[in-house]
Amino acid sequence: MIMSRVVVKTLVFLCLLLPFLPVVERQAAHAQNFQFRAKRDKQTLNFKFVKNLMIIPIFVNGKGPFDFILDTGVGPMVITNPSILDSALAKNYTPFKIFGLGKGLALDARFTNKIQVEIGRSLSEITPTAVLAEDVFNLSGYVGQPIYGLIGYSFFKSFIVHIRYDSRRLTFYSPNKRVRFKGQKIPIELTLNKPYVQAKVLTSRGDTVQTRLIIDTGGSHALSLEAYQNRPFPLPDSTIEANLGMGLSGVIDGKMGRVKSVSIGTFKLSDVLTGFPNFEDVASKTEGTGRNGNLGANLMKKFNVFFDYNEGFIHLKRNHFFKERSEHDMSGMSVYIDFDHDGRYFAGRIEPASPAHMAGFLPGDELLKINFKPVSEHTLSEIDELFKSRDGRPLLIEINRNGSRELMLLKLRKRI
Repeated sequence: MIMSRVVVKTLVFLCLLLPFLPVVERQAAHAQNFQFRAKRDKQTLNFKFVKNLMIIPIFVNGKGPFDFILDTGVGPMVITNPSILDSALAKNYTPFKIFGLGKGLALDARFTNKIQVEIGRSLSEITPTAVLAEDVFNLSGYVGQPIYGLIGYSFFKSFIVHIRYDSRRLTFYSPNKRVRFKGQKIPIELTLNKPYVQAKVLTSRGDTVQTRLIIDTGGSHALSLEAYQNRPFPLPDSTIEANLGMGLSGVIDGKMGRVKSVSIGTFKLSDVLTGFPNFEDVASKTEGTGRNGNLGANLMKKFNVFFDYNEGFIHLKRNHFFKERSEHDMSGMSVYIDFDHDGRYFAGRIEPASPAHMAGFLPGDELLKINFKPVSEHTLSEIDELFKSRDGRPLLIEINRNGSRELMLLKLRKRI
C-alpha cells in the first residue's frame, strides 16, 4: 500500500514563517520591489483557479514558467519544490529550522535573497525566499498539477492588484498610476507583511464578535476562527471533527461548523462554513499578533478585489459567487494524485465516523473508477465538487487495495 502524502490544504500556511520573522520578514520588508520593464505601468494576466486557489506562472532565475500560488498569507516567497533551483547555488543559502503550526517535527529550510523572479513583464532582482528542503506539503498532489511554491507580499507590496475572481483575471498597476477603483473601500492593516481586516462575526448563539482576520488568498477555506480573548473561539452548537489542513510542522486538527454571518464593511455573508482549529495547534503559537483567525479564498472569491497595500485599503465589489452557499465535503475522504506513481489517484485521510469510514475505505486505497467512469477522466476539482454535490447521493467507487479490486458504495451525507 502506498502511504498517503496528501495535504488537505484548508488552512495550509497559516501565518507562514512566523518562527523566523527576525531574519526573513525583515528582509522581505526592505527588499527590492517588482518593477515593470520599459514604460509599462499595467498588465493583465489570466490565472488558473483550482480548489479556490489562484495559480500564476512565474520565472525563477530565468527559468520557467513555474506555477505558483498567489497567496496574501505569505511574507517571503516560498519554494516548496527545490528541484527548480541550481543545487550548487542552493548549498550557499542560509540554513534554518522552521518550528511552525500543527503537530510534528521542525522542517529544514534555507533562506536567500538572491533569487530573481519575473511575473509577466515585471521583475524583482532581489526576492527574499524560503526554500524548503523537500516538498512536504505535496501541493501538486492536492491541486492535481505541478505546483512549485507560493508568492505573496513582495508582489502585492509592489503594485495595486486587482483580482477578478469571476473572470479569473489578474491586473496589476504601478503604484504611481491613477487607478479607477471599483467597490467599497475598506481599511486593512499590514502586520508582519500580512493584510488584516476587521470583520463582525455573528455566532450561532447570537453573539456579535468583532474580529481581526488575516486575508489569506492561499487558503481554500472560507473562514477560520482560532481565538477570542486569548481563549479558544466559542464553538457553534453543531460541529464535526475535522482535519483542517497542514501547518508548517504537521496536521492541524479541529472542528467544522457554521457561523450565522460575517460582515465586512456593509457586506454581510450568511451561514458561513467555518473551521475552528485546536487552540494548542494554532492560536497558542501566534500570540502577540492580535488575530482571531483568517478569511480564505472560498469567501474572498465572492468579491472582485483591489489590494492597495501602500495606501492600506482593499476595495470589494460583489460578484456572481456572492450568493453561492459553501458546502463541506460529504464523503469524509480526501483524494490526491501521486505524480511519483504515474499520476494515479489515492485516498488520503479518512475522517472518523464519516461516510467513507463507514463504507470501509482506507488511506492508500487507489481509486480506479467512479460510477464506472475511469477516475483519470475527472480532475481533482471535479471529484471535490462531486463529493459536495448532494446529500444522500450514492457513488459506486472501484478501488485497488493491495492488488485486489473491490467495488465500494459511498453514500454522501451532509454533515454540517
